[in-house]
Amino acid sequence: MRTKLLTTLAALSFLGPVALSYACGGGGGDTAPTNNPTSTATATAAPTDSTTATAAASSAAVEPPKPVEPQYVLGITSAKFTPDKTAKLKAIEVKDDGSVNLGGRPAYKLVNNELRDTTGTALLRVGKDGVVTQGDGKAFGNFDGSDAMQINGGASITLGDDGVLKVLDAPGKPSKTMKGKFDHVDAKGRRAVVTVVAIEWMLAASAPH
Repeated sequence: MRTKLLTTLAALSFLGPVALSYACGGGGGDTAPTNNPTSTATATAAPTDSTTATAAASSAAVEPPKPVEPQYVLGITSAKFTPDKTAKLKAIEVKDDGSVNLGGRPAYKLVNNELRDTTGTALLRVGKDGVVTQGDGKAFGNFDGSDAMQINGGASITLGDDGVLKVLDAPGKPSKTMKGKFDHVDAKGRRAVVTVVAIEWMLAASAPH
């Protein structure tokens, strides 16, 4: 009997630490966190993606701006216009600085791509593509390949290489009041000279008859 009791106590003595460990959390309940390789890889990849995006944004930010196309400027050369005796158009003088005299008095000024009056108000504006608009932006006409101005409505103004001015009030209808000749014609200043004639034509056409 004593031997059996000692055997039982020895068994309990051996199992005691195991039971104590189980009671303190050794079997079941919350477990200690373990390292997750997938989560670590994802967290590591995030800074790489952010760095790539930042580099791309920085690259876009330092791209050089597109060059601005310079403003179109009308070529100007001095020229004098002598009207025919039957013409109502007054004598015109275009100076090298863009000043324009009409009948011996200051009337207009050619500045960049515009014809302005003495107050600085734009009357006509010429684009690089030859399109001509009024100072308020309304359509007026356009220059063709030979720098003859085709005015909306059918009128046209042509300046020959010999300096002779030819104005049509309508297709096939030569003007009776705008005749004469320029003493000097330069390809560089042809558009500017024709633009001056054009404003005079517009004023004459809009005047009451």
